Amino acid sequence: ANTINANLIGVNSLPNTNTVNVNLPNTNSTGNMTGMNMGDFPTDAKGFMTRAAQSGMAEVEISRIASTKAQNAEVKQFAQRMVNEHTKANNELKQLAQKKGITLPTEIDAEHKQIRERLNQLSGAEFDREFMNRQVEHHQRDVNLFQSQA
Repeated sequence: ANTINANLIGVNSLPNTNTVNVNLPNTNSTGNMTGMNMGDFPTDAKGFMTRAAQSGMAEVEISRIASTKAQNAEVKQFAQRMVNEHTKANNELKQLAQKKGITLPTEIDAEHKQIRERLNQLSGAEFDREFMNRQVEHHQRDVNLFQSQA
């Protein structure tokens, strides 16, 4: 995996850091993950909506934790913005799924439960850095999911 230094807004004031090191999958020049074929992402509407719903629910749940547990005020604000934006997107996805007769999952998957548990064990600046690392990784994965669907 490539390591990037992400100079993230709201994280620069964390103690002992100006950047957050984030490990991301290898990407090619178009931003698509290399080492992953399109078979790694669902191509049908139900599979895509299921993955998007899992991701969105996890985003809200994990960001709710950060909105109260983060040490840095800007990380808390960012987390609350993620709760608000992803709650709205999740509701829109639910409406679309209903119209298409697709039943979406009602709880997060095992991978996101592990992330939640990991974050619950952390505190202070360590929590803030890990939360922001997960945000970058999570959003990169979601971009790739939506690109593959498009």
